[in-house]
Amino acid sequence: GLFGDGVNAILALKRADIGIAMNSGAAAARDVADIILLRDSFANLPALSLEGDRIIYNVTRISKLFLTKNIYSFVFILFVGFIGLEFPLSPRSITWIDLLSVGTPAFLLTFMTATVGKQSTAHFLGDTLEFAVISGLTIGLVSVVVYANFFLFQDRTETYGHTAALSTIILMGLLRFTGSRGPSACTPRDHCSDLGYGLC
Repeated sequence: GLFGDGVNAILALKRADIGIAMNSGAAAARDVADIILLRDSFANLPALSLEGDRIIYNVTRISKLFLTKNIYSFVFILFVGFIGLEFPLSPRSITWIDLLSVGTPAFLLTFMTATVGKQSTAHFLGDTLEFAVISGLTIGLVSVVVYANFFLFQDRTETYGHTAALSTIILMGLLRFTGSRGPSACTPRDHCSDLGYGLC
C-alpha cells in the first residue's frame, strides 16, 4: 500500500495495490485512491488490515470446501461407472451430503473468527486447486473402495453399500472440518493437514 495526499503522488497511488489518501489532500489524489481517510487518522488502519486478512482467509477456506466437493463427486461418479457398479447415491443421499459436508461447514466457517497471520492472494488459485485435488481424490477413492467392497462381497439386495458410501463421504467431510488447523500450525504450501480446511 501507499499513502499520498498530493498531486505528485497520483501516479504512485494508481500503481499501488492499495492507494490511501488523506481527506484533506488534493482532490485528484482522492479520486485515484482506493481508501480515503476522512478524519486524516491512521488509527483504524491496523483493524482494516486485519479484517482484510480474515476475509482472504475465509474465502480461501470456503473455496477449498466447494472445490473439494466437486472433485470427489466427479471421482466417485467416474470410478463407479468405470468399474460397472450401480450408482449408490439417491437424490436424498446427495442432499444429506451437501447439507452435512458442505452447507453446515461453510455456514460455521463464516462465524468462526480465527486469529490469522498476514494473508496473500499471490498463490490463491494454485494452493486452492492443489488442496482440493489432494483431498478430493482421497475422499473419492476411499468412498469407491468402501462401496465396491460392500457391493461385491455383500448381498446386493441389501443397502449396505449405499449406506457405507454415504457414511464414508459424510464422515470424511466432517473429519476435514473438525481436523482443520490454522495458520499457526503450518506454513504456506505446507500440507501437514491435507484433510483440513484450515490450510494456510
